[in-house]
Amino acid sequence: ALPQALAAGKPVIAYDCDGASEVCLHEKTGLLVAPGELEGLKAAILRLASDPVLRERLGSTGRAFVKEQFSAPKMVDDIYALYCRLLGVGRGRDHRRMES
Repeated sequence: ALPQALAAGKPVIAYDCDGASEVCLHEKTGLLVAPGELEGLKAAILRLASDPVLRERLGSTGRAFVKEQFSAPKMVDDIYALYCRLLGVGRGRDHRRMES
């Protein structure tokens, strides 16, 4: 749900676990809170609720981050590069223009 919220330009708050820090970059695309830290979660919620400038900054930065890092073309390129590296082959032809 974090990438979808960021793609919609919404600031996010997440517990720093299960890979959340890969998309929720603290103070850049959202706010991270230590797992189980209820007071920290409360403080983060109150901070976002009371700071429209912060909400806007985190939302717009998050949207740009997701668009750059998780777009379909970028993910295809990353997966293709991984397979090339694992197979020990050069990138060769542009895979997006391969003919059948």
